[in-house]
Amino acid sequence: MTNPFAHGVALALRLADSSGTRPITSARFESFHAYPIETDDTAGARIELEGAAPVTVAVTLCVPTVRAVVVML
Repeated sequence: MTNPFAHGVALALRLADSSGTRPITSARFESFHAYPIETDDTAGARIELEGAAPVTVAVTLCVPTVRAVVVML
């Protein structure tokens, strides 16, 4: 889960703040285990940057069908 979640968060933060200079004002993270594996297989985050729209990222590896990534602005 770590790698796909990290890429999703990095992309969302770059879209919210292309300069990369806005400070984070709050961040909330949750992770879940849908299957009995050693690491999380589902995670979500809500990150708020000063003066920008909130960033929400949700990633799961627990789907029967692989779908394309969806980015909404």
